[in-house]
Amino acid sequence: MKKIKLLALLLAATTLVSGCNIQLSQKDSDISREEKSDDERSDKENSNKENSNKESSNVASTLTSADPDKKEETGEGSEIEAYREFLRDYYDEEEQEFYATILLLDEDEQYELAVLVENGIDAYDVYLYLYEDGQVVPLNEDGFYSCGADGNFYYFSQENCFYYEYDSFGGDTSKITEYVYSIQDGELVLEHEFSKETEYDSEESTYYVDSEVVDEDTYEDYESEYDAYSNDSFLWLNNSFCDFIDEKDDIEKALSRDYEDEYYEAIIAPVTCDKPVIYLYPEKDNTYISAQLDINGYFTCLDPAFNMDNGWNVVADRNGDIHLDGKTYDYLFWEAELYANFSFDQGFCVAGDETKGFLEKVLPQLGLNEKETSQFIEYWLPIMEKNPYNVISFQADEYTDCAGLEITPKPDTMIRVFMAFYESDSYVELPEQTFTSPEREGFVAVEWGGSYVR
Repeated sequence: MKKIKLLALLLAATTLVSGCNIQLSQKDSDISREEKSDDERSDKENSNKENSNKESSNVASTLTSADPDKKEETGEGSEIEAYREFLRDYYDEEEQEFYATILLLDEDEQYELAVLVENGIDAYDVYLYLYEDGQVVPLNEDGFYSCGADGNFYYFSQENCFYYEYDSFGGDTSKITEYVYSIQDGELVLEHEFSKETEYDSEESTYYVDSEVVDEDTYEDYESEYDAYSNDSFLWLNNSFCDFIDEKDDIEKALSRDYEDEYYEAIIAPVTCDKPVIYLYPEKDNTYISAQLDINGYFTCLDPAFNMDNGWNVVADRNGDIHLDGKTYDYLFWEAELYANFSFDQGFCVAGDETKGFLEKVLPQLGLNEKETSQFIEYWLPIMEKNPYNVISFQADEYTDCAGLEITPKPDTMIRVFMAFYESDSYVELPEQTFTSPEREGFVAVEWGGSYVR
C-alpha cells in the first residue's frame, strides 16, 4: 500500500482512549461483536459513513516519536514455535484470507499473536492469542471488528494497556464507545468503557462511564486519564502493517519481526540524508578496501555506483585517492531517504550569516581535516546562510544506528560526522553539544553528511 494511503488511514483514526494508569477491576470482559446488539452489528457492517475529519496534530507527533532503528529479529522462543504450528494448522483449516503478526501486549517479554481475518471490503476481525502452559490460547474468540471508519484496535507495547473503539450509527443517533483492556491471569479483562451518544443535527450528547450516565465534565475528567493523545507512543493495529499469509512460507516472515517495527517503518516519513561522502586514507598505496552500507531506508544517489552488495570494492592510496573502474575519486558519495528520528536535545542555534565561522570552528573539533572541512562548507553553506537562524545538532547513534558502515580492512580511526539542522525565524535556546576531538592514527576513514529537516 502506498505511503499516502497509509497516512490517510492513520489520520482517519478517530477518538482514542488509554492511559495505562489502570485501576484493575474484577469485571469479566470479552466485549465482542457477539455480545453487541443485532442492530449494532448491522450498523457496523452496513455503515457507509465517511471518516471524520478529526484533529491530526498529535498524529504528527506520533510519527516523529517512532523508533525505526529497532531491528531485533524474533522468530525464536517457545511461544514462536507454538504460534508457527498454530498458524500452519490455521492456514490448512481456514478458507478466509488472513494476516498475522506478533506483538507485545502485556509487560512480559513473551509475544502475543494477532490474526486479522477478512470480513468485508477493507474490514477485518482481529483475533488475539497468547501462549500459556504450552498452548496457544484465544483471548477474544469472537474477534474485534476492525475497519478504518467503524472500529479500531490500539495498544501500547508492553504496557498491558490496549483498547478497542467502535462507532455505531442507527436511528437518530451516533455512538462512539471505547473499551480499555488488560490481560489478567491469561484472560482479557475489560477495565473501563466510555461512550458518547449524540443526536443527529444536534449538539446534545449523552455521556457514559462504565455504562452509567454522567455529565460532560465528569466524562471528560475521567476519560482524560485514558487519552492516548497524551502519550504519543500508541500503536494502531492495522492489516496494512501486518504480513499477508498467502502461502505457508509467509508464516515465517510474520513471526520474524515485532509489529512495532513494521508499523513504524511504514508510517514514518523518511528524512533526506544529503551527500554523505566517505574518504579513505590507508597506510599504504594500492590498498584494496571494501565499504558496505546497511541503511534503514532507500538509496537515492550513488557515485560511483555500487560494485558489490550495498557497497564498493575499491583501491585507495595514502593521499586519499580512490580508484574504481579506471577512474579516480576524492570520496565515495551516497544519498538516501532514511527512517531516522534525529534529536535536537542538544546543539547550537547559529545565525545564517555566522554559519561559516561556526563550521570552520566546530568541524575540526569533530575530526575533519582542512580539505574535508572546506568541502563540507562548500556544500552546506549556500543552503544554511540564507536562513535567519539554523538550529544544528550533530547526530551520533541517531544516525549511525540507521546508517551502518562497515569497512574492510577495519580502520584504525573511524570518524563519522552527520549534521542535522532546521531553519528558525528566531533564536532557540538549547544546551550546547561538546566534543572530544579524535586522533587520526593509522588507517583513517572519514564520513560526513547532513540533513536539512523541514
